[in-house]
Amino acid sequence: MRPIKFRAWDKRDMVMWLPDKHRAGYITKTTGNCECSKPFSDVLGDERYELLQFTGLLDKNGVEIYEFDYLNVWLDGLGNETFEVQWDTHKARFILIDKLGDTWSFDDSNDMEVIGNVWESRHLLEEDGQ
Repeated sequence: MRPIKFRAWDKRDMVMWLPDKHRAGYITKTTGNCECSKPFSDVLGDERYELLQFTGLLDKNGVEIYEFDYLNVWLDGLGNETFEVQWDTHKARFILIDKLGDTWSFDDSNDMEVIGNVWESRHLLEEDGQ
């Protein structure tokens, strides 16, 4: 069973809050010389934050993969492609969305690498010339 954990994107301060490695139920952000923590419950229901669920998978470098991450994925016969991780509410599963909006299955058999997310790296999934 995968661990249930979240991180949160702070829309106002434009910074990612990550699960606190030392205290369960807390999230932490690091900006400049300051490391701040607060209970995860403080961000629940607050429209300032976008919650991102952990998929339970790690990329080829051991980096946790979260909803709305961008992945570089090696596809046999097709080479490297960039995808966005999304939650499919109809089938209750994580999926990959390519640059054209097509849906791909998402599992740990893919050769994947986290290369960004929708807030900090939006340009990675844009079509050329847009």
